[in-house]
Amino acid sequence: MAANRVVREEGLPMAYAWGAWGSIIASNLTSPIDALYLAAIFDPVFTASYPTTRLVEPISLFQALLRAFSPPQWTPPNGTKLLDLEAVMLANPSRPVVVFPECTTTNGRGILPFAPSLLTAPPKAKIFPISLRYTPGDITTPVPGTYLTFLWNLLSKPTHCIRVRIAETVHNTSRSTYSSGTSTARTVQTGYLDTLQDDTASSTDTLLGSDEGGEGLTGAEKKVLGKVIDALARLGRVKRVGLGEQCYDNLRISRNAWDSNIVKVNPHFLSVNWEASGGGAFAVIPLTEKGRLREQLPLFRGHTSVVLDTDWNPFNDWVIASGSDDGKIFIWKVPEDFTLQSDAEEPTDIEPIAKLLGHSRKVGHVLFNPAAENVLGSSSGDYTIKIWDVEAASPQLTLKHTDVVQSLSWSANGSLMVTTSRDKKLRIWDVRQEKPAHVVPGHAGAKNSRSVWMGEHDRIATTGFSKMSDRQLGLWDIRSPAEPVGGFEMLDSISGVCMPFWDDSTQCLYLAGKGDGNIRYFEYTQDKFEYLSEYKSGDPQRGLAFLPKRGVNMHENEVMRAFKTVNDAYIEPISFVVPRRSEVFQGDIYPPATGTKPAMSSSEWFRGKEGLPPKIDLESVYDGGAATEVQADYQASSQTPALPSATPKESEIEPARVKEEEPIEPPSAAIGSAPLSMKDQASSIGAMASKFADKDEAADQEEDDDDTSSFEEVTKPVDRSGRSLPVDTKTDQKVAAATASPQKAPAAIFMASIPKEAPSTPSSLPGSDQPLPTPTSLLATSTQITPDQPSRSSSTDGPPISGYLQEIKTLLEQQTKTMADQNEKIGRLSSEVDMLKMSVGDKDKRRSLEKDARIEALERELKGLKQGSERSG
Repeated sequence: MAANRVVREEGLPMAYAWGAWGSIIASNLTSPIDALYLAAIFDPVFTASYPTTRLVEPISLFQALLRAFSPPQWTPPNGTKLLDLEAVMLANPSRPVVVFPECTTTNGRGILPFAPSLLTAPPKAKIFPISLRYTPGDITTPVPGTYLTFLWNLLSKPTHCIRVRIAETVHNTSRSTYSSGTSTARTVQTGYLDTLQDDTASSTDTLLGSDEGGEGLTGAEKKVLGKVIDALARLGRVKRVGLGEQCYDNLRISRNAWDSNIVKVNPHFLSVNWEASGGGAFAVIPLTEKGRLREQLPLFRGHTSVVLDTDWNPFNDWVIASGSDDGKIFIWKVPEDFTLQSDAEEPTDIEPIAKLLGHSRKVGHVLFNPAAENVLGSSSGDYTIKIWDVEAASPQLTLKHTDVVQSLSWSANGSLMVTTSRDKKLRIWDVRQEKPAHVVPGHAGAKNSRSVWMGEHDRIATTGFSKMSDRQLGLWDIRSPAEPVGGFEMLDSISGVCMPFWDDSTQCLYLAGKGDGNIRYFEYTQDKFEYLSEYKSGDPQRGLAFLPKRGVNMHENEVMRAFKTVNDAYIEPISFVVPRRSEVFQGDIYPPATGTKPAMSSSEWFRGKEGLPPKIDLESVYDGGAATEVQADYQASSQTPALPSATPKESEIEPARVKEEEPIEPPSAAIGSAPLSMKDQASSIGAMASKFADKDEAADQEEDDDDTSSFEEVTKPVDRSGRSLPVDTKTDQKVAAATASPQKAPAAIFMASIPKEAPSTPSSLPGSDQPLPTPTSLLATSTQITPDQPSRSSSTDGPPISGYLQEIKTLLEQQTKTMADQNEKIGRLSSEVDMLKMSVGDKDKRRSLEKDARIEALERELKGLKQGSERSG
């Protein structure tokens, strides 16, 4: 056989004393060469594991080679001598023990479910996960009947590269709870050869056993096996096979080509369009019932054709509407104590509680009004949108289009609606007038476009395609929507429709493309979208839904949670979290959110009433208390935003990297504490600030290192009288508004707000430590010299006027001296500039360039001093 080349990329050195007592090698098994390599390097004791027992069978090297050519064995043969790992290690104290916990060979494209044999290791034993990969990969997993081909591939090539990766040690911390013996038999999917079709993500629990999700194992035992599984998956650059407890598996998601989101979610339930025969149906899944679902589920049946869209009532989590290809709209109510884990052999389907008839063709979209109770909008292939009074089960309003409606979205108060249609028009409707307020050209591409109203803003976000089929993002002002604000922004050239989702609490827009696995998010700031980051996945999605804010896990600082469909077979949750160490409520990332109380009834809305629904204070429900309502226009107090990260936590995609690369953020401001200083913020947002910094001003700052900070202010004169000066209340309010530093509220948690740079006016005279007076300080000072204003908030006895006049005189003298020093500096700089200009032509080219730069710097400084002098005058 040709010589093999070993590549060791990470982990422990190969010179490690593997022969020391207490070493276990947990290796994947992808080729017969694995056993040969391990035998040549480590001289170990080989063992065979079985899915139905925690014990192992000691085998020879030859038997280990033969097992690579054999099909999986469910149970050990009769008469097999089984031992636990501790007994094997005691019998061979000078040799490491090799365990193949997957029980069979694989094609190396994933990690199969583990047998529980590693749980019999002693607590102090060192378990080393080892991944073996081959390049080229034609010598992995010989398929039955192709053994000669395998040998030919192995011997015909001069070189095969064995890539060896070794992870850190894992200890069996669950050993104290273990008692030797055979475990209860469990079903296990030990896929063989090329049965690995998709590298889907999973959690530890299903990797231990299968349908029961590791039944019979304690939490500590699952954690031990999970560490080894994660290590092998990371080393092999693959994902784990099977679906985890955080996913909803064994689904038959509708494959209908209609462009809808397919799934919808609220804090209690998840709805998904179902691939059903004999009529249309959709399934409702309680969010707590994760894992592999039963083959037969209770479905919501009643439509005579495929269900195209569903939507949950925003004010009643147990009511849902559905639209179908049969042209009907049904209203459903989820039964009390609804569960999919029923003991009945034949589950009972749920029937609708109301039917809304009025469309002549298929109903493609249904969407509840976000402010009024029981008001529903529906779009149809008959080119209309009907507004329904669900209580009366009749359409009250009709919005007529000229082509098929592709998307619709309500404004926050439910009075306006935006729609996109196949005629490439964007329409903004005054719904109760049944006519569009604006009809403007939208995206010019032939493919579908989407729109979403940006919460309480008077802005709309749209996604679509250009004439060249590039995906675009547009921001529209509803007051003048002739053109998008700043024009269309090109995203990429992928062909899938881009689904937009708006989060009003963080001011972020999420974009998820159909056919790709990425979710991008942008912050809305200064009337434009700033790209923040992107969640990337190799699993494409056809449908996506976001959980309402009142349903996120605030104890883990989760700000958003998405549910994506994968391969039309399961739904995977993706959690976006802010990595913070604090264990208290984070008020800056959880402002009040819309609750379950509507702003008005359906009859009031049809009569013309407008309003925003009441919000709830999320801090009141943080510890499980009752929700406290706040006014709809309530705004949380501004706090310094954190520097967060988007982490797909619940799907546990590369959790090790999430922990290792946790961003460093400034200390979160506790409730009632003072905001962070500018100095504290600088260290955490310095990297992002460079993106917005002006390069010229930064260069000036480097040249003028002696200048003091531009944030210094003249200190307020000391009140020597010890008594407050009576000031008019209205004037006081105006002054406070003028003197308050313009601090931007945390528009989004995903990007720290960067304060705008101050004007280039220096804060002090060069060479002097005395700061220049700022307009803010002058305004504050001038406000305090108004004793003639009527007193409204202080006592009738006013302080002596002479003290204040003396302070004013002193301040004026300081300002006069400052201006004189400033003028002297201006003259000195002017002379230096003139001298440099005269000597430029007498020097060589290189020195001339340096002087030019100095002249420009001095001119900018001179200009700034002149402006400061004019303002001071």
